Amino acid sequence: KYNAPMFLYQDNVFCYIWFNRKTGNPYIGFTRGHLIDHTGLISNGRKMVKIYTLDINSHVPVRDLYSVFELVMTTYPD
Repeated sequence: KYNAPMFLYQDNVFCYIWFNRKTGNPYIGFTRGHLIDHTGLISNGRKMVKIYTLDINSHVPVRDLYSVFELVMTTYPD
């Protein structure tokens, strides 16, 4: 359906990975990002999705990403 790789949580789209066309850097888009506040997430004019940008010249901040994953998972009903 979409060109981006999508990851599901409880049969719903949880996040996807894509590249910024201008910078070439990858980012992770969280479909329920609008429901949480995290310093690493930005909306860039999007209403529902917030993105977490990754720098290709540095290591992936795994602990920070885990904290975002945990926050987004709390927005899904049990």
